[in-house]
Amino acid sequence: MDAVRIMNVYHSITRELLVFVRDTKPTAEQLTAWLSTRQGEAAYHVLKKAGLLVEFDGRLSWNENHLLANGQLFKWTNMLWYLDEDRVDLVAEHPPAKGFSHP
Repeated sequence: MDAVRIMNVYHSITRELLVFVRDTKPTAEQLTAWLSTRQGEAAYHVLKKAGLLVEFDGRLSWNENHLLANGQLFKWTNMLWYLDEDRVDLVAEHPPAKGFSHP
């Protein structure tokens, strides 16, 4: 995924959007209508193309690979959104340095 597309996804993801999709499981039409008053319809296509949104029986939800802890957390790349808190963490994922181990 190129840097421009990653930035477009970052700009599309908000806590408000994450909670809206998690709680309502909207149709594509409902989500684009909701987005049109906030970010524009293009955000829907960016999120779907990035593989974050999945559709089942006409309803949208977040890809289960990104929605964690029974829907309390959403992880994408190195960002971790806490959906029931006003908090986003930047997560560093790398192996420990040689000679060091995790406790």
